[in-house]
Amino acid sequence: MNCIGYIGKNKGFTMLELLITLAILAILSTVAIPSLVDTLGRMSVNSGARNLVGTLNLARSEAVRRSQDVSICPTANGLDCAANNWTGGWIVFVDNNNDADGDTGSIDAGDTVIRVIEPLADLNLSFTPAASLLVYDNKGFGKNTLIYTFKVCPQDGNIDNAKQVEISLSGRARTTDGVLTC
Repeated sequence: MNCIGYIGKNKGFTMLELLITLAILAILSTVAIPSLVDTLGRMSVNSGARNLVGTLNLARSEAVRRSQDVSICPTANGLDCAANNWTGGWIVFVDNNNDADGDTGSIDAGDTVIRVIEPLADLNLSFTPAASLLVYDNKGFGKNTLIYTFKVCPQDGNIDNAKQVEISLSGRARTTDGVLTC
């Protein structure tokens, strides 16, 4: 058998088939991309809220384990406390020489840094009531007499994806939905 008979056969796509395929891909991507972006935003917020709850649980358990106060404060540089800017990350530390400045906190040579948490990427974090220091006592209770709430929000402000992390009077942290504003 001779292969000459196959030379004239078309082995690729026609221009019409290619245009139809591209049109279908364009329609599908237009439908899929917004839901993908929303899903990624929701996953980012959930991850940030879990990171925050994990840090609060770490501070609480370290306070019990060490049988002394453990503090958490916001930071801008990863080295010292910053005034109520929780978006820049935070530090878990033991104030060994008990020289924390009221509700602002400071880290000096006598203190033990347990962990430095990097800023949460693409998230806004607010804390109410405004405070720059959380302290757990040696029994794992919060030393403050207020219920605190962190709001973890995506930068696009989509409140449907936002989470709250509430810290009860006992010091226990839990994640909830239902953020009304970001």
